[in-house]
Amino acid sequence: MSLGEKLRSLRVSNELTMKELSEKLGVDRTSVSAWERDRTTPNYDMHIKICSVLSCEINELSRV
Repeated sequence: MSLGEKLRSLRVSNELTMKELSEKLGVDRTSVSAWERDRTTPNYDMHIKICSVLSCEINELSRV
């Protein structure tokens, strides 16, 4: 499972829209969309923030 697929799965399981997740992370919705489509990758600090919002461990999100 790619990072984007894992991110989308975690977002959906947390019942968040892309817009809601982007607001919680302080980024544009297009950034979340690009991550989920594996067009770009969030930096390490954003990985930590994503894990905090989605209640997961960093290795769970980064595992491919």
